Amino acid sequence: MVRWFQILLTSLLLIKNAQTNPGLDLNYSMKDLEILERQENYEEFFLHAKDIRPSERGPIWKAMVQNMAEGMAFSKMSKRDFKQNTLAQIENLSDWIEIKESEIFAVKRSEYLINYFQECVKEKYPYCQNELEKAWRKSDLVIPSYVELGLAFAELLQKIALNNNPDGEEVIKLESSAIKKAPVTKGNLTAHSYEFFKAAFSDRFGAIYCLRENVKNAAFYHLMGLGLKYLETPEARIKLTGTVSDHCLSAMNDYLHHQLSSSNRQVRETAYLVLELKHLTREREQDAYLISYLLDGPEVGDTFNQAWARLTKLGEKFERRQEVLKTLKEQDFLPDNLLAHFDLKKIKIILDRFKTYFPEYFDFYARSCLNYFSGIGEFENGNPTLNCEALIKLSEHSAYIDPLILQKLKNLDRFKIKK
Repeated sequence: MVRWFQILLTSLLLIKNAQTNPGLDLNYSMKDLEILERQENYEEFFLHAKDIRPSERGPIWKAMVQNMAEGMAFSKMSKRDFKQNTLAQIENLSDWIEIKESEIFAVKRSEYLINYFQECVKEKYPYCQNELEKAWRKSDLVIPSYVELGLAFAELLQKIALNNNPDGEEVIKLESSAIKKAPVTKGNLTAHSYEFFKAAFSDRFGAIYCLRENVKNAAFYHLMGLGLKYLETPEARIKLTGTVSDHCLSAMNDYLHHQLSSSNRQVRETAYLVLELKHLTREREQDAYLISYLLDGPEVGDTFNQAWARLTKLGEKFERRQEVLKTLKEQDFLPDNLLAHFDLKKIKIILDRFKTYFPEYFDFYARSCLNYFSGIGEFENGNPTLNCEALIKLSEHSAYIDPLILQKLKNLDRFKIKK
């Protein structure tokens, strides 16, 4: 006990002497830091950088600190030093107020983080997602390198999700023109989280980043979640541009028009509403969308009324009807959900309307059905007329399709009436 007391007393005396005797000062001076900077001794430099009193941390000290932080991030990246404690060192530096102001450090940090987490995910370490989320929360500068970081992190989280669930679907990817959701992952962020993309969608960066396919897919994914059809026009416009900027939407112009030919109703509907809100739809696109709306089993409302009136107008213009038919032919499946609607009265009212103003559509539909089941022609996506049998039954007592085609269909084994 006496011995430990002596050691403690000796230590206290040494500390007191160090404080009163400049010759025994244990703190580093600016000259010491300058030597460490020249030596590129990053670890020792940052161990003692704050030995300098706050009142003496002027522009030279600040420039030195920023330079060494930038050098350290570059050095660790070059050496591919992807240990957890190295990540902790770099992330600790990102908390320094002086270093936060350095855009060069932000660029070097971003490069390091992307490579660090690519390695982490490749090795399937269990801590990758938690560390990634912590790193992202510190990436709050609105600069291109952090836009890239967000996009890279979204892709990495997708890989983490697929590692955890190999049978899951990929995120923000158009498959058969339908947007798929990512599997849910643990934690607060997933591969489709808006946080990762909002800077890319912004006025500042949207004109550039929204030319990329993955960013366009991500933007459209979030547009689909806005519920635009349930909003009044002024509110819908505010919500639209608050999610994806006008610059981004302009870059997506061709992409949005392309989605109008999707076989997926929700995709088609979202693209049409966005283009309508921005006054970018063309007459032939309006024709095709509104006719598809009727054929898809419409919901009563303003759009139904527009579609009903448009069908009447098309009845006067053979050329415009042919343009609509051409557009609908390009879809994997011809719109026909109307034929499976539960309300038989509504089906017949709309079919009568088509018989009067657009008879070519269901004649083409019936011929496509006949060709498919007769083995005539190529149908890479399978049967394009999913509700053909319902149309045959509905046409028994009303001439919705050419009687000759109807008889040929009824003669096929698949549609023969069983006695």
